[in-house]
Amino acid sequence: MINWSYNTTIAGTYSGAKFSFTDPTDNSEYIVNIGEGNRIKNINVTASNLGEAEAKGIAILNNENKKATTMSVTIPANPNIYSSTVVKVKGLSNLNGRYYVDKVKHNIGGAYTMTLTLRFIQKRIKTVSIEAVSTATQNAASEGTQYTIVSGDTLWALAIRFYGSGVLYTKLYNANTDIIESKAKERGKSNSDNGHWIFPGTVITIPA
Repeated sequence: MINWSYNTTIAGTYSGAKFSFTDPTDNSEYIVNIGEGNRIKNINVTASNLGEAEAKGIAILNNENKKATTMSVTIPANPNIYSSTVVKVKGLSNLNGRYYVDKVKHNIGGAYTMTLTLRFIQKRIKTVSIEAVSTATQNAASEGTQYTIVSGDTLWALAIRFYGSGVLYTKLYNANTDIIESKAKERGKSNSDNGHWIFPGTVITIPA
């Protein structure tokens, strides 16, 4: 290796994903959670059945994380390395591992070298939990109509879960205006933008 540089970021990468899905085979509604943690991405998935939706959701999440660690290296020319191959990086401590070759630039002037654009092959996130919407509604009711916001929640998604329609998010906002606005200001926001900004740990009331 002649020279190298790298970039590691969590910006635009996620530890999990979440989406609502209505199975067209029987109109059953589900909340699908992939992975876990604090960096949860809300995604949209269209599929012909729940199994396909699950697979597509996993693919979307892992595609988002491709840019977590990238590297540019210049090496002596090697005809066995080209775009779409996988190379193994050694001797760089925490950067060691398998990398996908996104791009190869050939440097002909002087000594023949190649500059490789690489991305680290992340361990795929594929842990999935699925909850029927009716079950989620029953759980909230059994807890005295109280619900604790978790990472990835939106009032729109919660309105779909508890009332069957996202447009009823205003019902949730109007019933919890004080706590939603208070939490938004605690987080440095001037306001919640009518419920757009909600934060994990906030306990709200789910009105009937």
